[in-house]
Amino acid sequence: MWKYVAGSIIIGSAAYGLIKYFSGGVCYCTTRLDGLVVVVTGGNSGIGRALALELAQRGATIVLACRDIEKV
Repeated sequence: MWKYVAGSIIIGSAAYGLIKYFSGGVCYCTTRLDGLVVVVTGGNSGIGRALALELAQRGATIVLACRDIEKV
């Protein structure tokens, strides 16, 4: 009986660890960036866009470096 309990705990722990690992990280930093100028490459889509939006919300001045100005 204890083999089933131990196996269940191991499988459950492994599943929990995999879910936490693949769900991505969370930034808990609340530092204000007022007065800073940040250059973001690829800021019109994907990770660059998300980064540019987050930095702008924190008060930074954003300079976007993009290949296509019409996508901005």
